[in-house]
Amino acid sequence: MKKEELYNKYRKFMDSTSSHSSMFDNVDRKIVRCLLENPRTTLRDIAKSVGVTRTTVRNRLKKLFDNKCITTKVLFNVEKCDFRFAFLGLSFSRLRDFNRCLQIAMYCPRVVILVKNVNKYHILMVLIAESDEELCHIINEFQFLSGVKETRVETITAINLLKPIFIESVPFIFLDSEEVRSICDNCPMNLYSDERLHKG
Repeated sequence: MKKEELYNKYRKFMDSTSSHSSMFDNVDRKIVRCLLENPRTTLRDIAKSVGVTRTTVRNRLKKLFDNKCITTKVLFNVEKCDFRFAFLGLSFSRLRDFNRCLQIAMYCPRVVILVKNVNKYHILMVLIAESDEELCHIINEFQFLSGVKETRVETITAINLLKPIFIESVPFIFLDSEEVRSICDNCPMNLYSDERLHKG
């Protein structure tokens, strides 16, 4: 490849990536740093710390949000909310059943951590619930899925959970009855249960 062609290829690559790298300049990084230190800080305090006007901070934040560079979320303290947790390991006899369970777990808001292929278990997940009864219910739903050949359950108390203390998953107690019904009615687990009934 000629030197000129190599240079043009390099320039083309740099032009294609410059829009991404320029999303965060030094001012943006300082603003985001202020938010990381205190998400509830005011525009005035951020402007004072960064050395710009409040209008600049507002416009910069709007651009970062619009470009999906940053977002805001409500996190829940697992100790204060008194959640119930459990590790659940599942192994399957058929790939089809493994894929079905994976689809269900990806959709289920009760699953806060999901990992595949850990030692002898095809799926390892961490479940969350607001009560022992609800936790047992969701564990049984997964354990009795078609094709499950081996399971392992380990319950976790919030006091023994060192990290994360704050989680993103929205507890059902903060949802109204219609939202809960919509989530559960559209759960893939119901679809596969219906399939088993029709086959039976």
